Formats: sequence, structure tokens, C-alpha cells
Amino acid sequence: FVLAVNLQFQDNVSAENLLKAWGQAAEWCVKNEPFLYAYEVAQSDQDPLKYVIFERYRSKEDYTGPHRKSPAFKAFRPQMRLLQESSKVTVTGSSYNELGLGFT
Repeated sequence: FVLAVNLQFQDNVSAENLLKAWGQAAEWCVKNEPFLYAYEVAQSDQDPLKYVIFERYRSKEDYTGPHRKSPAFKAFRPQMRLLQESSKVTVTGSSYNELGLGFT
């Protein structure tokens, strides 16, 4: 199960604050979520305020269950929501089921 989430920030401060929170969540996840295969954020090489998040889970149930109930998610999500509600970031994206074609 894969999430691809696009983030378009309005300013550098908002991006930096969220990236700091993302890093803290990633530290927790790598130590505590063996079902989480990838948890990465990437910055656009054309727009420094544009990012994409890739999350890859063993299953959708791992994402909707233990990950979303984790202390890391519960700490990170309100920070993202606050930025969204204040129009400091626009979030778009989709979730996908892998087909097993290709490799990672």
C-alpha cells in the first residue's frame, strides 16, 4: 500500500517547521514500525516550496491501524492540519495498491 502526498507551501518557515516534525516522526517510525517499508519526503528541483511524500506500507491495514494510532502520527498530524487550516500548505495526493511489477 502506497501513499503519494503533494505539499505546496506558502513560505519557507512553514516548510521548515513541518520538515522538522516529519523528521521526528520518521525517527520514531523506523524504530517501531517494521511494516513501514518507505517513509520519505522529497523537495522539487524546480520549486523549493513544493514537496512530495512517499509512504510504503506492507498493507493498507498497517497504515489505517497501527501507523495512524502511533504516537508519531498523533504528534505529526495536528501540525499538518494547522498548516492546512491556515492556508500555509496545500495538500493533495492519492493512495495506491502495488501491482508487483518492477522493483523497489
